Parts: sequence; structure tokens; C-alpha cells
Amino acid sequence: MKKILIAGVVVVAAVALAGPRVVGLQFESQVNSIVASVNDMPLYRASVTTMDSGWFSSTAEVNIGMDIPGFEDTELAATDFSFNILVEGNHGPILTADGFAIGWLHTQIKTNAKKLPDGFVAKDDAPIYSFNGVTGLFGGTAYKDVVAPFTYTDTETQTVVEFSGMNGNGNISGNTLSYASTGDSLNMDIGSVLTFNMNSLSLDMDAKADLASILNQELYDSVANITIASMSFNNSMDNSSSEMENMRIDIVSDYDEANDLADIKFGTKLASVISPETTLKDLVLDIEVNNIQGAFITAYNKLSGEMLELATEPDASMALMQTFMQEYALGQLQAEPEYNFTNISGKINDSDFSGNIAAKLTGITELPATMEDPSFWLEHALVDSKMTMQKGAALYFATQMVNSQLAANPQFMAMSPEEQKQIVDQQAVATLDGLAQQGMVTVDGETYELIFTMEDSVALLNGNPIPL
Repeated sequence: MKKILIAGVVVVAAVALAGPRVVGLQFESQVNSIVASVNDMPLYRASVTTMDSGWFSSTAEVNIGMDIPGFEDTELAATDFSFNILVEGNHGPILTADGFAIGWLHTQIKTNAKKLPDGFVAKDDAPIYSFNGVTGLFGGTAYKDVVAPFTYTDTETQTVVEFSGMNGNGNISGNTLSYASTGDSLNMDIGSVLTFNMNSLSLDMDAKADLASILNQELYDSVANITIASMSFNNSMDNSSSEMENMRIDIVSDYDEANDLADIKFGTKLASVISPETTLKDLVLDIEVNNIQGAFITAYNKLSGEMLELATEPDASMALMQTFMQEYALGQLQAEPEYNFTNISGKINDSDFSGNIAAKLTGITELPATMEDPSFWLEHALVDSKMTMQKGAALYFATQMVNSQLAANPQFMAMSPEEQKQIVDQQAVATLDGLAQQGMVTVDGETYELIFTMEDSVALLNGNPIPL
């Protein structure tokens, strides 16, 4: 019994003494891995400027910046977009850096307040971003992070940004990550002419992916939502303004690893958008992007970075794009990608509208001789769409169309607002009547409807063939 007890004590002592060194080596490896992932992202660059790994603690300083090709000979090239972050690790299994805890690693990350980009001022000189996490004995990491309140001032554009900051918390365990964060307000003023205000921002995310997969923009299962209680825009030049209430964005990705295909859904809801002349309510926009191939996305992300590096070499960029299309486009097209608007609906000045659009490419077995061949895409495109709206909503859209057409007419622009409105109102009614007479919309009492379908290069508008 004593031998067993002694052996147990020896094992615990060995772990307590040797464990910190092993953790230190893992800390250095993880920092280098994240830096490599950042460098794989287009435009971004990262480097470890210092690394000091001891037995019970480690520190590293990392510089992260942006390289924008094509601006080497402009004033933008002189702008320093980089910032430094300090990473500190306290090695377990006994953690003492922030009180007493048991775990493998206590990590603290913060931006270097003395090396922030010009124009940024953090409240109380706090780090713009800070992270505090503990990795437990079983490998899971629980953390909190803070984006500090700050102001940003650009004297050239007379832009001032004030941000209240955000507070978040999350967990990383194996190949799963969860995160939630909230913030109070974001305000922007551009030359005392344009102002923007946003209040009560929240972000929630659950992902079946590790941090490296997220940084590498790979496909994975995830659920995320963003909510904003209110937003407002004001333009003193034309006295325009708008108020938005209760916005929610939901993003759901579903990745089929066996077939290397993902479906991604974007749902946006907005309770109201109110401006002096228009009130929009109960707005919904649901979008589905289906059958996205993982190999295509990985290659495209790599292509994006390479294209940016060749921004001043159009011939090389074109050759790179052609190689990409030959190697990866056919596989993606054979997966029959879809782009669907499953719900477009709302009220315009209490007048309903709703619709949907389903579009996909189908039956492709080989690439066309030239990707610019319209007959190829028309042959393989399958479209089914419908839009229904009450007369008030139809008149609103007709009014917007007439306004855009008349905006280029100098005689119209010289008229008074009252004269302009009278002409626009008359032409909007005439436009709707003309569309109905031409069969481009059908009318049933106060309801206007448009149905468009296309298959095998044959397009039908409200059941009538139309040329393409």
C-alpha cells in the first residue's frame, strides 16, 4: 500500500514539475500555428517579434498588419495598418497568474496600447482587445474577451467613431466553439454632415470547428445570429433620415463532410425602417446558398490572396484565374449549386409584398469553350420565381423606377419638389398600366403578380414566352 502511495506521489510530483515545460512548448507551437493561419489569409500578415518561453510562463509579442498590393506608390502605402498583441501564458497544472486554479494553461492576450494605429484612443488607455482564458486538464478552454471602449478620429475625412466596447465569453473544446458577446452603442460622425448610430448589439455563435478551421475560412457546421436593437442615419446635406428597429441576422451552415458540400442559410428580419416619406415593416429576406463545394472554397480563398499579390500584373492574374477555373470550376458546377431567395416579404406603407426566387445550375458535364458564353449558362440555368404585391407596394416600386430614370433629366431636376412629385406620381401609374398591358405583370383587383420561369433556354413571363 505504501509503495502504491509513494508511486502516486512521485507521478503527481513529476507532472507538477515536468508539466509546465510541456505546456510551454505547446504554447509556442500554438502561437506559431495561429500566425501561420493569419498569413494564409488574403491581405493579412503576421509575425512573432519576440518569444520568451520559461518553465512556468511564456510571453510572445505578435505583429499583425495588412499589405494592400497596388498602392505602393500612393499615400496609402505610408499608412501603418499594423498593431501588436502581447500573449502571456501561465503553465499548469497549478495556475497562479490570476488567483489559484487547476488547469494546463492560463492565457492572456491584449493589444499593445502604445503601438495602436494612428487615430485610435482607448478609454483609460486600456488594451483595445483583451482575452483571458483557462485551458482545463481535459483540454477545454473557457474564456472571456473584451473590446474596450474607444474613439477613432480621421482628421483628413473629419470622421469620428465612438464605440462603447463589447464583452464576450466562450468555450473551445476539441472541434467545437461557442461564443456570445454584447455591446451598447456605435456612433459615427463624418464632417458633421453624415451621422450613424447603432444601439444594443449582440452576437452568438456555435460552431463545430476548431479555431484554425475558422481562421482558414473552411466549411463547417455552425449557427450564428446578430441582433441590433436600433439604428439611425442622418444626412444634413439633403435633410434625409431613417430609423431602423429590431434587426436580426441568422446564419446557419450545414456541412456534409462525406460529400464535401455545404448549404448556407442567411435570414434577415427587420421590424421597421421609417423615413419621412416611407414606412417599411416586417421585412424578411431569407437566402439559401446550397451545394457549395469545400475544395472549391479552399482553392478560391487561396486564389484571392494570389490575385491580390498580382494586382498590378493583369496578364498573370488572368492566367491564374484560367488555371483555377480549369481545375476547380467543373467540380463545383457538377454539384449543381443553388442560389435561392426563399422569402422576400414585408409591408411598404402598410401595403404587402412577398415573393421567392429559386435558381440553380444543372446538367453540366463539361466546361464551355469560353466562360463568357451566355448560351451555355442559359441552357443549364433553372429558374422559378414569383412576386406578389398589393397596389400600394407596386406603386412604390414603380415610383422608385421612375425617379431613377428622371434623375438624369436636367429639366426635371430643375423643377420644384412639388412639381417633381406630381410628374413622378403620374408616370408611376402609367408605368404600372403599361406593364399590365404588355403582360409583364398580371392584375387581379388590387393585387399585382409576376411569375418568371426558365428551363432549357426557354423563359416564360406569366406563362408567355419571352426572348433571351
